[in-house]
Amino acid sequence: MRYCKKCGAILKDDARFCTSCGMQNNSDEACNDETTRDIDKENEVKVESNIIQSKYEIPSKSNTKKSSNKVLRVVIPIILIVVVVMAVGIIYWKSNNKPKPNTVGTIKVEKIDLSSYPEIKVTILAENYKDKLTVNNFTLKEDDVFQKGLKLASIGEDKYNIIYTSSNNKTSIKKNINLACLQDGKEAMTEYSYTVPENSKGNDAIASLDNNTNQSSNSNVVSTYDDNELAIKELMDKYEENFIEAVRYKDTYYLRNSIDLSGNLMNEFTNTIKKYTDQQISEELIEYKIETVNKISEDQYEITTYEKFYIEYGKENKRTYNDYRTIYVVKRTNGGFKVNSIKSLVKLGSKAAS
Repeated sequence: MRYCKKCGAILKDDARFCTSCGMQNNSDEACNDETTRDIDKENEVKVESNIIQSKYEIPSKSNTKKSSNKVLRVVIPIILIVVVVMAVGIIYWKSNNKPKPNTVGTIKVEKIDLSSYPEIKVTILAENYKDKLTVNNFTLKEDDVFQKGLKLASIGEDKYNIIYTSSNNKTSIKKNINLACLQDGKEAMTEYSYTVPENSKGNDAIASLDNNTNQSSNSNVVSTYDDNELAIKELMDKYEENFIEAVRYKDTYYLRNSIDLSGNLMNEFTNTIKKYTDQQISEELIEYKIETVNKISEDQYEITTYEKFYIEYGKENKRTYNDYRTIYVVKRTNGGFKVNSIKSLVKLGSKAAS
C-alpha cells in the first residue's frame, strides 16, 4: 500500500497524483507501510541517540567560555569588595595604632628631708615615663660612693620618695649627689647637693638644694665619671653575687659571666675554691660598697670596694666577721666590662662571731 508523501492519503498502486491533495507521487518516491515504519524506527533511534549524546557530551568551548564569563561576572565584584574592605580596615588600624612618640623621661629633685638623718628622704618628680618606676630603675651616689638599700614609694602622679641611709653620716659637710633613672635603655640624670646641719638629727631639718648644681639631663648614660660608670657598677654588683655562689657551691662556673677569661683570675679562683673545699670554708657577703672608680685607660678601670664577710671555717670550727678593702682591675672585652684581676686585697679587721 502506498501513501501520499505530502498528505499521507492512500494511493492506488498505479496512481501518479494524489486524489486528495493533487501532489504528484512517483512510484519510487511514495512510501509503503514497511518503509515508513523502518524510517520511524530509525528516527526514533536517532532521536534517542541524540538525547543520550546531548546528556553526556562535553560542552563546547563557546559554552564553557560563556559559563566562565558568568562566573567571573559574579566573583570579580565579590573579590573587589573584599579587597576594599581589607584596605579600609588596614588604614583604620594604622591610624589608630600609630607608635607613640619616643619621649625621654626626666627626673627632678623637689626636696630632701633630713629629719631622720642619716636616713634621707628625697622627693622627686619623674615625668614622661610610660610605666610605673621601681627601685631597680634608680642609681644614687653620694660623692664617690654608690648608696645601697634604696627604697622607693609612689606619693602621687609622677612623684616618688627615694629613701636611703647615707653611708657617710658626718655632719656639716656638703654632699654632691648624682641620681640616675634608667628605663627602656634610656637614662635620665639629675645632680644636686646639700649640706647637713649640725643639729639635723631629730630636728625635722629640710636641706636646701643648691640651685647651681640641680640639673636634669636626657642623655642615655650617667656622666658623673664618664659614660661607663653605670655599666661598671652593674658588673661589680653581679661579680659579688657570682663570687658568693661560686663559694657556696664550690664551682667557679658561676663566675664565668663576670670575669675576663683571657686573664689569670679564673685560675686563681680555681685554687681558692679548692682550698675552701679542703678547709670546709663558706662565706656570706654582709656588706659591700664601691668606694672609688679610677680610669686607667680607655678600656681599663680600677675599682676600690669595701667588703664585709661572715666566714665559717669548718675544720677549725670557728666563725668570724672579716672586713676587706679590695682594688679590682676591670677591663672592656667583646662581651662588655669584665673583672680582669685583683690588684690588692687588704684585710681591715676580723671579729669573732658568736
